[in-house]
Amino acid sequence: MRPLSAARLSVPRLAPTRLLAPRSALRRSAVAVALACLAATSAQAAVTPTGTVSTRAAGTFIGGLGNFLLPGDEMWVGLNTAGTLAVNGGSLLRVGTLTLAQNGGGVVPVTGTSIVTLDGAGSKIELTSGANGGGLGIAGWGAAVMTVSGGATFDGRTRAAAACATTYCGSNIGNTAGSDGTLTVTGAGSSVSLLKGFTLASAGVNDPVLDGYAYGTPGGSTRATLRVLAGGVLNTEGSQQLSIGGGGKGALGTETTLATVVVDGANSLWHVTGSSLDSQGAFMVTATKAGATANLTISNGGVLWIDGKTGSNANGLNLSQGGGVTSVTVSGAASALRFTGDAGFLQVGRSGASSSATLSFSSGASSDGAYYASVGRDGATGVLQVDGAATVLRLNGTASAAVNGSLTNPLMDIGRNGGRGTVNVSNGGRISIVNQLAGGGTPQLNLGRDTGSVGVLNISGAGSTVQLTAPSFVAGGGAAEGFNPLVRVGRDAGAVGSLSITAGGQLLMDGQAVSTVAQSRSTSLLIGGISDTANGGTGTALVTGLGSRILMTGSDTYIGVGHGPQSVGTLTVSDQASIDSLGMIIGRSGGVGTFIADRATLTFAGQQTGNNLAGAFLSIGRSGGTGSATIGNASVMTLTNPGTSGASVNLGGTAAGPLGTGTLTLSGASQIKVVAASGLASVTVGRDGTGTMQMLGASSLDLGDGNLGIARLAGSTGKLFVSGASTVKAGWVGVGRNIVGGIESNGGSAMLIVNDTSTLTANTIVVGSGGLLGGTGKVIGNVTNYGTVSPGNSPGTLTIEGDYTAAAGSQLVLDVQDDGSGGFITDQLVFGSAGTQNLAGMGVTFHFLGSTSPNSFLASGRFGIDTFLRQLQPGGGSAGLGNAAYAGVTFSADSEAYVINNFSYIAGGVASFTAAAVPEPGAGLLWLAGLAAVAGLVRRRRP
Repeated sequence: MRPLSAARLSVPRLAPTRLLAPRSALRRSAVAVALACLAATSAQAAVTPTGTVSTRAAGTFIGGLGNFLLPGDEMWVGLNTAGTLAVNGGSLLRVGTLTLAQNGGGVVPVTGTSIVTLDGAGSKIELTSGANGGGLGIAGWGAAVMTVSGGATFDGRTRAAAACATTYCGSNIGNTAGSDGTLTVTGAGSSVSLLKGFTLASAGVNDPVLDGYAYGTPGGSTRATLRVLAGGVLNTEGSQQLSIGGGGKGALGTETTLATVVVDGANSLWHVTGSSLDSQGAFMVTATKAGATANLTISNGGVLWIDGKTGSNANGLNLSQGGGVTSVTVSGAASALRFTGDAGFLQVGRSGASSSATLSFSSGASSDGAYYASVGRDGATGVLQVDGAATVLRLNGTASAAVNGSLTNPLMDIGRNGGRGTVNVSNGGRISIVNQLAGGGTPQLNLGRDTGSVGVLNISGAGSTVQLTAPSFVAGGGAAEGFNPLVRVGRDAGAVGSLSITAGGQLLMDGQAVSTVAQSRSTSLLIGGISDTANGGTGTALVTGLGSRILMTGSDTYIGVGHGPQSVGTLTVSDQASIDSLGMIIGRSGGVGTFIADRATLTFAGQQTGNNLAGAFLSIGRSGGTGSATIGNASVMTLTNPGTSGASVNLGGTAAGPLGTGTLTLSGASQIKVVAASGLASVTVGRDGTGTMQMLGASSLDLGDGNLGIARLAGSTGKLFVSGASTVKAGWVGVGRNIVGGIESNGGSAMLIVNDTSTLTANTIVVGSGGLLGGTGKVIGNVTNYGTVSPGNSPGTLTIEGDYTAAAGSQLVLDVQDDGSGGFITDQLVFGSAGTQNLAGMGVTFHFLGSTSPNSFLASGRFGIDTFLRQLQPGGGSAGLGNAAYAGVTFSADSEAYVINNFSYIAGGVASFTAAAVPEPGAGLLWLAGLAAVAGLVRRRRP
């Protein structure tokens, strides 16, 4: 944009004698009017002025029939007072510059409305540029209307390139506060072509004292309207500025600008190209200051085409840059916002805390060719709407290294650098981000990029999709292969991202670039986080409703929830929605992740071909991360991989990512099924970190012949609680026990509790030295105990159908509890009728719960091993194991309320011991203990 003073100085003050025509000229003017009337009736070519129309060289312009060639001269239609000019019938007017409603040195706006009409095929106005520069000016402190119609041509580029090399040759509509200008280009064949620089609505004000002249109304408003209709064409180039706000030494700060653009109708086109005078690209910016408003409508087949250069400058559109408000609507089939050339960009809400912009595509409209889009950037607020079947926004351009510093493939940011962005894709609308070049990096989408940013993406309705696609460029992959898609929700520390997929909407990520061990090419969705090393942000994703889906296809697909230091991620899949990927990690590398599935379908399938070669997986708490997953309400999760790496569920660390804390709850008849080659399905609850899994409400875990490990490695902690008629099926189960290549070893601290009517079925169940097996359910399989078996649930009955082997040093803990009615409830370990028991080397502990009296239990006559251990009989009922079964077994007893001394017991015999109640603390001791507790609390509260 040229300086405000230049806008005023481009129209020099004219002496009054220059504005008045001589008498002969007045006579010619009268004749011209008569001739104009004759021309109008006979359809002859004519250039007809009325009111104040003048030129710099000749004063009052008379006009008449035929053509008028005034190259280099400057013409004003309405100089201080209104004027009109009609060019029609195929006539030609050639002047250097043309200005409508221009203040020529007064201190008030031009009175009245000045009008230029250019109409009819062959009718033409040409601008050749004046000595003081300039092009077309409509409303320079006044009101003016210019219409080009009926196939007429306004050519502001004729022989002007050399003349404009050293002076401003741009055009303005509404060039100062208090102006109101309109340009209309309508009808097939009608066109306006202008040189570098186009401004629509500015509100600069010059001060008569500080600047030496008055120009603009302090505190005033500027209105500028551009209409391209019914097949008309507007050609501009270089920098386009729409509603640039107020300024200047005479401004009050309350000035406003309103730019209105309408491109409507089939073949109606606003074509913006790179500058023909220099290397400047094609660029448009709107609403650049507070108080600036821009409204653009592209409809019924109209097109706005940003047609940039290659290898010099970026080319694109910034909506609301610097503080204003912009609204853009693109609607109707064939209506389009089009980008060509290098580094095409589209930014909705570009900068400024008070800036806001809305861009809406609907009813089959489209956008193509940009490589980059941002919605809400640098403190601004942006909203992008893509609505309706056949409505599509495509990012399918590229940026060259010459422009962008490196070759760049398409990408999109929603909320960047403190901006707030919202994108709504609805009712079958689509956003497509497509990789174009092998060497241009990954096609990507970021929601919430950089500190203080907020990015929201809503995909709603059947057929509504956001799709990222990457083809393969090198067969077999390698260093020259392209990159696969990447989506990050809550990317950077201090950023917040939100993804909502509802009512049948879909996020589709297809990465076909070949991933190899040497050159991995992951297809990744990160919800909260950026990497394993950089601090991440907060991301939330919701997928809900029948048909709603996250579908990831191609190479090494991966979902990370809470991925990286300080990252926080939450993913919810509900109400018949689904997700598909090769694997998912919840809580990774210091991140915190939460996953909720509620009546959902979760499918993980395949095997990585990149550096990890992992099979289908769900990992909760990996690489020091913390993860929590809840899978409920008849949700179904399937992990499938027929390959050599199997398929797995991991809580609390993996081989590739040690340590972490993972929690998984499976409820409401939900299912997890792991399908892999023989022996290669696995579930680990605490590998080398901490894992806890709970199964409720008739849920199921099915590993086929695979391995279930609880606290698999030394130093780990693992707990699995199975209740509410839930079922677990596996080939081998280790409770604080590990197996590698058929060789077993002790693991960490483990607990497996099978309660109620729940069932654990496996060929082999091994309880390691740090493991505990207990509960009130049923265990089907051969059990080897190196640790502790504790039937019941304070107390209760545990059934084992299979062989039972108690290794040396193993423990069996049997609880006894007073029932409050003079009787007793005891644990029972019941063996199936077909199993055998090898108990040698086992230690049995009778444990008296609460205030239960060992003496009273002894007196009841039930203090015998057959009260606790039974075996089902083929004909029904149960019986004791027989005294011989307890050869080599040692017995002991303990109590929570009694001190038991000199305990001895031999199977088939009578227990012998002394038991004395532990005395309650006296009142004085309780008072002192209370003081100590208070003192401890005070110490903890000190800073």
